Amino acid sequence: MAVGFILNRYLRWSHDFFRLLSGFIVKVALPLYFFIKISSINPREIADSILFPITALLIIPLALISAWLLFRSMKLSPEESRVGTVMSGFGNSAYFPLMLIEILPATLPLTAEAFGTRIPTLYVGAYILIQIPLLWSVGNLLVSGRGARLRARGLISPPLIGIIAGVFTVVTGLQKVIIMEHLPFLAIYNAMDRLGQVTFPLILICLGAMIARIRFNEIDIKHLFMISLTVAAFRFLLMPMLFWGSYFLFLKNMKLMPAQLWVLFLETHVPPPTDLSVMASQARNAENLVSFTILITYILFLLLLPLYMVFFLGLPGIL
Repeated sequence: MAVGFILNRYLRWSHDFFRLLSGFIVKVALPLYFFIKISSINPREIADSILFPITALLIIPLALISAWLLFRSMKLSPEESRVGTVMSGFGNSAYFPLMLIEILPATLPLTAEAFGTRIPTLYVGAYILIQIPLLWSVGNLLVSGRGARLRARGLISPPLIGIIAGVFTVVTGLQKVIIMEHLPFLAIYNAMDRLGQVTFPLILICLGAMIARIRFNEIDIKHLFMISLTVAAFRFLLMPMLFWGSYFLFLKNMKLMPAQLWVLFLETHVPPPTDLSVMASQARNAENLVSFTILITYILFLLLLPLYMVFFLGLPGIL
């Protein structure tokens, strides 16, 4: 993130460059990443992912309704209430879970055996099959304002296509054809894999550039800080309470695999999605509020995540 911050703030790399880079991530790198990871799994493991679309259908509406009630009770403008509701109700369900899924096994080898990377990636993909259409329809409508309309094209995004293509490859048996060494598909597949590997360094660079665009002299820091802390309390206190309460009430008795609990944990312990900054920029609405809240919540996320990880990895049967 520091690289993106320095490039944008001090070396004056243009906003258009980072906008195009973000477009490359969303339209090319992330779909390839999903396709490669999901298309390489065992077909029998698809059935275990059904839990995650169901979970998304339960958690996201519950979070949005709870956040709406919370922000409606505060003395905020309608715009601030809408944006606060969206930033609390939706989490960064793709980027951060996927980064942790890739990074943790490299730093804690025991987690590589317990979780792996391919199966959790499938579960994240199954979760965002529901989350992405809801975010780019309901979420975009709330961020953009009353005059906005639901856009059908927002329901089908490139990452979603990558997920569906990966599942289709597994279900139809095409993965056996792709990995045949005497066919050219394997070389193309490996090239796509290498291209998908640049996804997460580029995401961090774009996040740093987005933070660099905040103009602190143009905002009411005290007011925005209050809204940001409310969003942070929702994302890092109420959402984790949902996971831990569910775990001790019934999840621990459901005989779920460690990888399934791992992804459920991640999806309930993440900050708001960076997609909201794109929506706010496109609508020219609440840009400072969205950027400032993302900055505060991401700093708190980095501070709180190690503590939550200690508790999670200490649960019986996880490692």
